Formats: sequence, structure tokens, C-alpha cells
Amino acid sequence: MRRLNVFLTLVLLGAFTPDVALPVLAEPAGPTMPGSCEFALGTKLQLRDEQRNEKNQVVRRSQAGSAALKYHPDAIGSYSPVLLVHGFNGSPGFKHDGWPKPGAFDKPITMNAGGAPIADSPRSLVGQFQAIPGAAVFELDYQDRNQQWVAGTDNAGTRVAKAIDCLAEGFGRKVVVVAHSMGGLATRWAVTAAEGAVERANRISTVITFGTPYTGSAIAEAASTLLTNNGASRVVAGIAEIVKFFNRLLSSCEGKSDDACDIVRGLLSGLDTPAAQALRISSEQLRDAQRWPGQIRVFALAGQIELQGRTCTTLGCVAGTPWKVGDTAVLQDSATADATEHVTVTCKYVYNADVASFYNTAKTALGGPCQHSNLMSEIHLTNNAVAEVADAVASALPVYAYVTAKELVIARHDHITRSAGGTFQTAPRWTVNGRYTFAVSKKKELVVIDSRGGAVHTIKCRCTAAAPIGDAGAGWVDDKGRLMLADLGTVADPRVVPVRVPTGTRLTEALTGTATEMLVVGRVNGGDKAIMIRVRPDGQTTLVHQFPELQEVMAAAAANGRFSFAVIESSGDCGHPGPVYLAGTDAGAPVETDTTALTPAGSNAEVGIQDAWWSGDGKLYATLHSWVCDPYGGVPVMPLSLWRLDGTKWVSVDGGPVRYVRQLSRQLKAVVLEDGSLYSEVNGAGVKIATGVTGLAAPPWTGAVDPAVAPSGKPRTKTVEPCPTKEQFRQQADRQGYAIFEHTTVKFTVLGSVVCQAGWAYAAVTGYSIDYIIMRYQGGQWQWAADPYWKQFGEPADLCAAMPSKIKSALRCR
Repeated sequence: MRRLNVFLTLVLLGAFTPDVALPVLAEPAGPTMPGSCEFALGTKLQLRDEQRNEKNQVVRRSQAGSAALKYHPDAIGSYSPVLLVHGFNGSPGFKHDGWPKPGAFDKPITMNAGGAPIADSPRSLVGQFQAIPGAAVFELDYQDRNQQWVAGTDNAGTRVAKAIDCLAEGFGRKVVVVAHSMGGLATRWAVTAAEGAVERANRISTVITFGTPYTGSAIAEAASTLLTNNGASRVVAGIAEIVKFFNRLLSSCEGKSDDACDIVRGLLSGLDTPAAQALRISSEQLRDAQRWPGQIRVFALAGQIELQGRTCTTLGCVAGTPWKVGDTAVLQDSATADATEHVTVTCKYVYNADVASFYNTAKTALGGPCQHSNLMSEIHLTNNAVAEVADAVASALPVYAYVTAKELVIARHDHITRSAGGTFQTAPRWTVNGRYTFAVSKKKELVVIDSRGGAVHTIKCRCTAAAPIGDAGAGWVDDKGRLMLADLGTVADPRVVPVRVPTGTRLTEALTGTATEMLVVGRVNGGDKAIMIRVRPDGQTTLVHQFPELQEVMAAAAANGRFSFAVIESSGDCGHPGPVYLAGTDAGAPVETDTTALTPAGSNAEVGIQDAWWSGDGKLYATLHSWVCDPYGGVPVMPLSLWRLDGTKWVSVDGGPVRYVRQLSRQLKAVVLEDGSLYSEVNGAGVKIATGVTGLAAPPWTGAVDPAVAPSGKPRTKTVEPCPTKEQFRQQADRQGYAIFEHTTVKFTVLGSVVCQAGWAYAAVTGYSIDYIIMRYQGGQWQWAADPYWKQFGEPADLCAAMPSKIKSALRCR
């Protein structure tokens, strides 16, 4: 049984008062029905609310003085849609006046399998879900299509599909589905067989089912036999006990007309329809049904009724073999057959051999907590359902990972969910399925964190970098030059991929990857010449690019069969990067992208890249910067800033300085500034999360392309910093001059005023035969950038072309 946190336990047991105890600072705005849902489904889909009186008790909506339970958003002011789907004979609660005449999910939670009933302050599942911060509870009505759960063009499954699509689109988040009985089958059909099923499966995070007959309904299968009194001759294997149970109950009901007998007769007669026949264990519809897609977590809840007869004499009682009849509609094995995880509650009953005792016991069982229609009223099952929904809603806060000098961390907004210690030499990466994050430590180990369970494990990869491949896999090149692959979701040993490369080529580094291939670099004859190839898991390769000279790879990114990469091709006084390339899955040559927006006209500035990624809007983004090479490491021209690739041209998004950016959702963004400070921003309002961050990554975007999931910022081309005083300028010149002039102590005198503009500072000086010095603000301090004898800008005209107007005037540029 699940262990619940304190908050959930209070909610579930009725000791929680949402109106006063929820941690919100102001009256929040509640969720609304997306316009796309109103258009697609009209009144067939409605936002639910539970009605409470002044004593916080559930009441009818029409009762005077009642008020709807308030909704509360999550930590970033957003909501995740929770979709309720009723069963075959069910109906949505919004069609009724509310408790005590409830819909499928409005029944008060008063039942307790194996314990005393819960009498105080009854709650319903609708209200329990509604009390979860960030949950927006909607219920679907397909009552007029319950005889067409998969048949026809407007069936129950189609209606579920429309609801999932519009809710996911309207909220920009994955949907959590809670379904009863046949509602679970309709939901599974919507994500496996309906039009658009593959894309729709990525719009659901979790499905919770109550008594869904995944392999068929025992009562539906047995209905024909029971109604025709054919005994057990047509009974499918495994349901003999339920046939015996209902046969004996029908015999006990002869001549009776009470509620229990009328319910049984009505239930059986209602199952002699085409829709019910499709629910039979042997039906074509269920036989051809596909399993749940692997990316959806399915949590199944089931009831198990056990009836045991006994024969008593003066010598004592002898117990017979118990009849296990599931929830009387669905056997336990069927209700849990296609689930990721499941919970079953058991209700045990004992009766004497006489007819009256059996009848009374069966009547009690049919009205008890393990019966099919009562599962949503049983405290243990509903506790699990609420905990599952709470987990799913909490997990809807986008996850990201970052590394510092000491740890690899997974976080959601401002909450760190898991970390692993180590000294890391790579930025974090995510597997294609978005479940595992990993980074390579300086011990040449792959450190892996499971974002769902939090488990941490290491793989001795003997590598310097690793990249995603497949669904939950990672690949790397080990110290023997072998390409290795590992499934991070298993404990299986990594395997060697037999890669064919030209003679004399040794693989050196795995850069990035997708579900089907990785980008890998190999050195030719141990020198600077190199090749870049795409490698499939079976070892097949495709040449991407050849480098006459390659010093190091600066950044690489991949998404949906597309790659981007940039390298430093040669080095001298400083590194000389090549273009930022864009490559597709075809065999065509990579395309050079246009970075001229980062290089001032007339300058010989070079463009470098810190990070690159595809965002949820389908666009490629990068943090880029430019500089002019000089013997002391380069003079900055454009600080690290955020850029977007439009076509083949880079355009400014945020002038920075900024090292890493990830737009995690429409509202949430993670940003690492130049000094390594990590901020989580909600609609532009930032919270500082960590310092010393050296890498940031988010799972691949799996939803539909959403133009609203685009990193934002104020476009600008220059950064303006404070101007140093004459004394500050002199001190910096003396301090840095000591190194520049080969450890010679120098003393400068600043003549006149310091001229500043856009992060540049000019001053006329005397000392060491220099008549002026130009400094550039970078890394939080002023750095010596130019003087009359430094030719890093080329000719004087090049220096003038790189300077802003005030500096040009001071230099007397023509």
C-alpha cells in the first residue's frame, strides 16, 4: 500500500480544510474551460466542483448556503487537467444535484474494506482531487454513447480522445485520466487505435483505473449462460466461481422483489446488448485491443470479494473452498492485467450452508466496498487514487537537471527532488524518453539519476562524454575507442557496437543523439584530422562531415532527426571556431548557418557557442558570443547571449550575458547567468536556485509543437556597464600590465577623464611608452583589451570599426 505524505493523509481522511489551510498568499484564480474544449465537446465536458456547507461537509449543489470548493494553483500558478471518465452504466456527477445522489465519482468515501465504515465528514473523489494544488478536475459525459464504446465514428473512445486533446492543448500540460470500468477501455482505445493515437499518448502522464475489464468482464461473459440457465457448459475458463455465485443468488431471489434481487436481474439483462457483448472475455474487440503505450503510467485499482461457505454440526464447522468473484463484474486478474502498478482490496465473507445465510451474505457483499460500483467509495483505493493524481500533478511541474563542481541535481522549479555527488566534467544529458539524466564524472564514470523513482547508479564507462540513444539508452566512446551502449532502465551490462570506420580512424567522443542514432567523432591516425559520423544502434554509419583540422567540439544538439554542431577547427593564440552547422537525417552536407549578426561590420570577430538545444516551439536556440583574437585570450565583442535560428540565420532573443537557458513550459524558464547563478523564472519573476552551475539541460520536448514554449528576453546587441573611475582604471592597468609586460612592474598615470560606452572604457595614459589603453567589461571586472601596440584588431581602421561612437571619437577615428 502506498505511503502518503502528511498533506495527502489529511486530505484523504477528512481532517483538512482547504479554504483555510492551503499555502497560498492571495486568492488565486481558478481554472477555466479551454475554448477548444467548448468547441469540441460543448456541455459533454465540464469543470467539476464539490459543494460544501459552513461545516465543510459535502452537500447538494442546490442547498442554501453551500459553496463550491475553491481551486488552488500549483507552485508556479498553473493547473494540470484531471479527466474523469465514467463506466458502462455510469453517469457524470454534473448531471445530478450532487451528493447524496451522486455520479460515478461523487459518492461519499465512507467504505472501508476490512474495517469500520467512515462516518465523519464524507468526501468524494471529485473533492479530494479538487483539493490537490494544481489539479483542475473535468468530467466527461459519454452516457449517450455507452452502447458504442469503440464502434462507429462518434463513440465513447472518440469522445475521450477529443477531451484529452483539447485539455492538453488548453493547459499546455499532460492530462491525468481517472476512469471507472469501461471508461478505462475507452481511454486505452483513444491512445492506441483512434486517429492520432500516437501523438495523443504523449499527452497523457498517468491513467488510474477502477475495475477496468482489461481482458474482459466476467459478468458480461457469464450473462448469456446465466440468463438461459445453461449451467456452466458455456463458461469460459476462470469464471466458474462467478457463475456459481450468480446462479445461486438468482435461485435465492426466486419469489423475492427486494433491492438486491432487482439489481442483479437488471444488471444481467442490461448485459445482453452489443456493447456488453464486446466486453466479454472472448470478444473480438478485446482480443484485438492493444496494450497501453509504454510512456503512460497505468495504476489499476481492483476489488476482490471472497465468499466462503461452511457447514456446521454439533461437532463443529467445516469451511469450504472460497469463491473469488472479483468485484462481481470484473475479476481481479482482469482489472490489473495491463497495469504498471496495481492495488487490490479484499473483502472476505463467510456464510452458512442454508439459502437464507447465503442470500444475506451475498446481499451484504453486493452493497460492500469491494463491489464494482462501490470501488470509488472505498478509503484505501481512493487514498491510492488521490496520491497517484497528486504525484502526477506535482510531476507536471517541468523537470530539469544541472551540474555544479560537486553534484548532479534534478529539480522542479525551486524544489530539488534528487541529487548525486561527484566532480563532473560534462553538462547533464537526458534520455530520449525524458526519464533518466546523466553526466560523466572526472572518475570517468557515468552517473545516472532516475527522475521518477530517484534511484542513482553509476556505470564505469571509462569515457569523457556520453550521449542519449534509443528510448532510455546512453552511448559513449571508451578509452579503447569502442562505442558502447547501455539501457539505463536495466542492470544489463553495456554492449559494444561494431562500428565500421575508415582505416586509421579511432572513435573519440559521442556528442549527442536521438531515438535512432548518435553523432560521434573519430580522429584519423591520431592527428588533428577528424570525421563526424551518425551511428545507429546496429553499427551502421553515415558520414556527416570531415575536418581537415579539429581541436575540440564546442556544442552539439539533436532533436527529431536533426543535428546541430560547432567546433574549434584550429588554435593559435586563441581558438578559431568553425561555423555553426545544421544537419538533417538525409545524406546531404551540413548547412552553415549565418552568424553575421554577432560580428560588427568590418571586424574579424569570431563566433563561439556555449550551448545549443531545440525548444518546445520547434526552434533551435543557442547561447553564442563573439570575440577578436589576441595573444592573451581574445577581446570580447558580443557577450554570451541567447539566439534563435530562423531558417539559417541567427537572431537575437536576449542580449545576456547568459550561459544556459531552458524554456520548460509556457510559464517556467531556467536560466544560468555568466557567473554560474541558476534562476528559475515564473513569468519573468526569478528565484535563485544554485550557484556555481556549469551545465543545464531539460528532457526532450515530447508534446505537440507549442509556439508559447519559446525562450523570451529583451533583444539587445550591447551591454552597458558602470564606468570605472580614474583611480579604478589606473589600478587595473597597473595590475594587468604586470602580466602583459612579462612580469614587469609598471605604473601608469591616467590623463583626463575615462570615456565609457557600452562596456568599453578608454583613457589616455602615460607610462611604458603607451599613450592610451582600452578596457572591456567582462566576467564582472574591467579587462585590458587594446593599446597602440596590440594589433589584435588588425589595422587601426579595424580597431575603430569595433568600437562604439564615443570610443571612436576619443581615438580620433576618421
